[in-house]
Amino acid sequence: PKFELGEYKNFEIPAWESGKIPSVDQMFNGYLQQLREKHSELTPFEDSDELKMGDQATLDLRIIEDQEVENANIQEGILYTVGSNMYEGFDQEVLGMKIDDSRLFDLKVKSEKTNNTPADEIRGMPEFKTLSFRVKLNMGLRPIPCSSDEELVERVGEASFDALKTKILAHCEQEV
Repeated sequence: PKFELGEYKNFEIPAWESGKIPSVDQMFNGYLQQLREKHSELTPFEDSDELKMGDQATLDLRIIEDQEVENANIQEGILYTVGSNMYEGFDQEVLGMKIDDSRLFDLKVKSEKTNNTPADEIRGMPEFKTLSFRVKLNMGLRPIPCSSDEELVERVGEASFDALKTKILAHCEQEV
């Protein structure tokens, strides 16, 4: 078959913008910090500690839908990591709680599909519904990242920091 060859000469290829691609050193430092956080030690809350993003919390949770208290969904002792977005806006409401604090708040959440039918106003199912939450903080755990290279090497199970550094650099170079 005959075909026409399109223009393949004299066009511009944009240069990489500086700052968009991280250097190997930047990647190494970022990956090292991720390892420090991944191998954190969880420490229990003191009475004065406030809940922050990344903390783990044991919560008693009561969810009330449409003001029907007798149909409330009650969950006791659930383990929740702040920042995992149980419901949109939930994390902002529980931030700052201390042990034995209780909070009551409402959130507007997207209605779920039922029987493969999306929620919509025409079928009488609102797209959003308001849920009332009663949350009590029973216990909190704060992750404390490895503070020293030696501690990280021990938790990761490497022979030395140089061996760990070599592995991380090889990974970063491969990504680049």
